[in-house]
Amino acid sequence: MIGDQGIDRIESRDVLKVLSPIWLKINETADRVKQRMNVVFDWSIASGYRSGNPVHGITKVLPKHNGADNHFAPCPTLTRQLSFMRYARTMPMTWEAALHSSFSS
Repeated sequence: MIGDQGIDRIESRDVLKVLSPIWLKINETADRVKQRMNVVFDWSIASGYRSGNPVHGITKVLPKHNGADNHFAPCPTLTRQLSFMRYARTMPMTWEAALHSSFSS
């Protein structure tokens, strides 16, 4: 329970109860929640409300993130443009020279 607890009564097990359900499913959000909790507890220590930060060392207990990147598939148009640019680089004439020669004649 965290909602009604005083900041001085929250322990590491309470932090684990908050982070465990989302730690592997929504790892970016879980990291941000952990970071925000860490800042709040650091503030409470500096303000004299508590003596230790229950977030410190919590990642040693939680399982490692699976490392799956949720990237979008490449845009087909961009992929074609990049392929064309790679092909154009292999041509003997630079684009500047091609443009200059076409406008100068």
